[in-house]
Amino acid sequence: KATEAGISARYFNETQRFNFEVTNSGVPTRTTGTGTTHDWNLNPVLHHRFSEHLRLTARLYMTHFRTGTGLYLESGGDMYYSDHFSQRFTRPESVLTWFVNDRNIITAGTGFIHESVSTSRYGDEAKRTQQTAYGFVQHEWTPRSGLTVITGARVDRNNVFGNQASPKLSASYRLSPALLVKASAGVGFKA
Repeated sequence: KATEAGISARYFNETQRFNFEVTNSGVPTRTTGTGTTHDWNLNPVLHHRFSEHLRLTARLYMTHFRTGTGLYLESGGDMYYSDHFSQRFTRPESVLTWFVNDRNIITAGTGFIHESVSTSRYGDEAKRTQQTAYGFVQHEWTPRSGLTVITGARVDRNNVFGNQASPKLSASYRLSPALLVKASAGVGFKA
């Protein structure tokens, strides 16, 4: 009763056939070719409630996106343009939520991102990678009915761009059943 598991998955495969005219310096050139896209992702999630006040969520997100394009001259069949792109992204994450009382919720988590890309767009097919380890904590406080204040911080450690701290402060106040006023300030980081 205390544990719930779920999984979502997606697979996409597409082939496009091209037949069009490219104009370069005023000279029209007829080209033909194909473009392919392959995309899949997988996202298992596990929730476990240790008690009425403490819940753990663990998730893993993995995806792979790949495209390829080949254009050939209609007259003669010589290669006109070629492009290949492949990207992988993996992110395991765990989040612990502590329901302190009716007015206070504390959330803390940690995760890791591994991303790789290889493409002919940069003049080679070298595999480029980056990793980001991160941790965060957030306090949601409801001092009175209709008012919620959230303070939080996140720290990212990226092997390419270094360390980044991202503080956050936000508040919302319900003026009426139909009107909610929100304000927030913070810093963000995305590699």
